[in-house]
Amino acid sequence: MKTLSYILLLTFSTHFSSTKIWIQVNDELPIYESTVRIIEGEHIVLQTEASGNWVEIKPVLKEYDNLSDGIHKIKAIDYKVNKIGVKDNEEKLKLESLVPGTHYYGRFKKSVTSFTSKKPIHLESDSIVQIIVRKDNSYTGVLTELLNLPFIIPPKVISDYGHQTDLCIGTDCAELAIYGMRRLGYKIPYCGPKNIYKYTKKTSEVKSGILLHFGFQVSVLYKDKGIVGVLDKEDLLIHAFEDKVEIIPFGHTKLSKLPYKLYEWKF
Repeated sequence: MKTLSYILLLTFSTHFSSTKIWIQVNDELPIYESTVRIIEGEHIVLQTEASGNWVEIKPVLKEYDNLSDGIHKIKAIDYKVNKIGVKDNEEKLKLESLVPGTHYYGRFKKSVTSFTSKKPIHLESDSIVQIIVRKDNSYTGVLTELLNLPFIIPPKVISDYGHQTDLCIGTDCAELAIYGMRRLGYKIPYCGPKNIYKYTKKTSEVKSGILLHFGFQVSVLYKDKGIVGVLDKEDLLIHAFEDKVEIIPFGHTKLSKLPYKLYEWKF
């Protein structure tokens, strides 16, 4: 396993140049950061003097089992790299209509179409930046920062970096729900579906932000779209389920036929 880890690290460092990328949000002064958080509608400009191709990097959406190789192991995430259609010598990349979710952009000197990494790619290479977009500042709004990230069972702490969910690398069902509260300042530990009961209470009120607990799965009601005050097939859930984080009508999921209980946060 040590040999494999060395090969992955060598591959990672070979593909990615040391390219400093500056980020400008709206008309503010450019900053050099590995991560920037914005609200939907704000625009971004990336700038670097280094040569290479501007690329968008997306994680492969599937289940990553962090327990398959042992309790202390972390599964590497697969990433796909897509070249962006701008001139190779273009110093700036304008991003004006990013949808909610976590996005990765970079500039690579060498052509690469895919790679894997166990560590946060934007913290391992200064030629990659992470842009996290939320719908708004509400509880369900900050949950949208995790849209289109892969399902990790369970997400773990990466040594020297932090928890995979806090890093917006990937998440599971309960950790997604908890992430929103942590982003709002509540000190709730990541604890899985079995222990989230400690921080919630039963409710009968159907409203945005309540939790649907299926025993093995926790989903959050994103929007009451059907009959107001009634949980029905038109209502939108936001959850990490099967392979990714998504917003989906309740009636379009396998969960709609399963028993559940409603909870709300105690705070």
